[in-house]
Amino acid sequence: MSLGIFRSIRGSYAEPYRRDAEWIVRALKAEFVRRGLPPYVDPEPDERSLRRLPCGNARAATFATLQERAWRAELPWTLGSLRGERQIALPISFTGKFSLLVRRRLLIFPQRQSFCSVQTLHDELLALAPLLHIPLVDGTVAAEIANRLANCEALPDDDPQAASTLENERGLWLDLHLASRYSLEDRTPVVIA
Repeated sequence: MSLGIFRSIRGSYAEPYRRDAEWIVRALKAEFVRRGLPPYVDPEPDERSLRRLPCGNARAATFATLQERAWRAELPWTLGSLRGERQIALPISFTGKFSLLVRRRLLIFPQRQSFCSVQTLHDELLALAPLLHIPLVDGTVAAEIANRLANCEALPDDDPQAASTLENERGLWLDLHLASRYSLEDRTPVVIA
């Protein structure tokens, strides 16, 4: 199984299932109004108008490994605690997470979706970087280091054996880091599906 990283809730759903995305977007719009925020606007499903991520997908096992690494180090990893069909970080600042009823299936079973903030995701990724031996400069990864990570190359100070064991996690970290950085700049969500 592969996980995709998207910068649009609707774009994370294949066309035949786009109605599911519309339920989430509708519930978010109502929640934003309730909180006194401007209405939520999801980017167009065609993400070609957004800056591309280097890879945009990873295996579910890699995501779980990254989550375990954070938890073993007693670092928060909010994405791992989100429930619903998607793991969704929103482009607004708030602490913790919140959950919404997005629809009812068969008139009985509630479908809930939880959300965190992109800023939370970004901060948690920065805290995780030292565990992956990823050097940061002013809270971001230098272009040369990002290129090495994207190409699955060892970093300058790497022990060759350690580098190969961290390769997949570093690739996912880079995708999430860039997605969160772009999302903060462009005010788009980060959606993992």
